Amino acid sequence: MRRLAGAGMICALLAVAGAAAAQVPWHSLFPRPRPAHLGGAAGILPLLVPQTDGAVAQALGVGTQSALPSPPPLSPLVLVLVDPRVPGVARSLHPRARSRAAAARFAAAQARLVQTRPAQVARVAAPLRGANGGGGAVRQGICGSRALQGRQLPRIRAATRGCGVEEPVSITAVHGIPLSQPATVDCALGRAFADWVQGAMLPAVGRRGGGVAQIRVIGDYSCRTRNNRPGARISEHGRGMAIDVAGYRLNNGDVVRVDRHWRRRPHRSDLREMYSAACGTFRTTLGPEADRYHQDHFHFDLARHRNGGTYCR
Repeated sequence: MRRLAGAGMICALLAVAGAAAAQVPWHSLFPRPRPAHLGGAAGILPLLVPQTDGAVAQALGVGTQSALPSPPPLSPLVLVLVDPRVPGVARSLHPRARSRAAAARFAAAQARLVQTRPAQVARVAAPLRGANGGGGAVRQGICGSRALQGRQLPRIRAATRGCGVEEPVSITAVHGIPLSQPATVDCALGRAFADWVQGAMLPAVGRRGGGVAQIRVIGDYSCRTRNNRPGARISEHGRGMAIDVAGYRLNNGDVVRVDRHWRRRPHRSDLREMYSAACGTFRTTLGPEADRYHQDHFHFDLARHRNGGTYCR
């Protein structure tokens, strides 16, 4: 009797477990079918969901339903992916067309960006105006010299000791000849540069190629050490007292470069003549034969040397 009772209890337990198991869906809560607003079953390819019990339906926010109709045959050229970050939403390899509402929102955002960008650029550029050509209007006769065209700049301050310019200017042209880029320098250097252009550069070039049409400047104010060497003294560039000239362009279009023509005809003699004449107008002149740092330009500055002399190499 005990054995029969035990067997009966086991059968009862199995029956209850079977009934409970029948109420548990064979599938997990994921994946869910693609929602209708994202394409639905009529979209790309639906995912099959077998019959869902009431608890699962309530958790998913859907009604109890039977398995969806069988999907159409899968073409070997069609792939369906399931994004693991979006449960149950199938996506195709081909994006859907953007709706009119989405396109309108995108256009409005882009218009706002275009409107605000100039103001953002102005805010970023404002702190740099003192050293890159901002300030007053361009005019002739800055630094008390009719030969200099450019604009006055605000005082340049620097956190590095020894750098800065009290009354800087941005020179754009000398004796009517434009510079390749505005040169931020001290007025004293600007006047010396104008003297060199008129008394050395223009006579050396003469009428060759129709004369000088542009002066190629590659160095002006820059708070740095000499030749950018760690631990060296502050360069005269850091005081606005130096300028680097890499060559010039002639009216016929020819470009004369220090690195290419210092040892080549026909411009070799012109370059050497104007460079030699710079000694005295400037207190320091460095060129291709001075050291390895000046192979491609002339360096002119107004550094103070012992006994008030000059350093020309």
